[in-house]
Amino acid sequence: MLFQHAYTTSPSCTPSCSALITGKYHWQLGTGANFRSTLPPEHESFVHLLRDRGYATGRNRAKSWRPGKIGSWQEVHGDHPLTTAYAGRGDFLDGTGAGEGQPFFFCL
Repeated sequence: MLFQHAYTTSPSCTPSCSALITGKYHWQLGTGANFRSTLPPEHESFVHLLRDRGYATGRNRAKSWRPGKIGSWQEVHGDHPLTTAYAGRGDFLDGTGAGEGQPFFFCL
């Protein structure tokens, strides 16, 4: 699929993904705007906000958000910025019961 009118905050994957999950521009993310960087713990992931409001959340284990080391972020927030890893969409739906009246977010 070719998007004729698409916009990204950065031409690199790490700052672009970090901007997407935090809702901030890449220049607001400190080291989170560098390739293969670490997302600083002061930046909240919108996925955690959804999870805290009753959404089933998860990510594809193969490739989702991979900006590099998440150690300090994980220490503060308790898990990955996109929450639990699943082998695929089917495992996520089976494991959480998402889609059966429960709102959900799954990052492919």
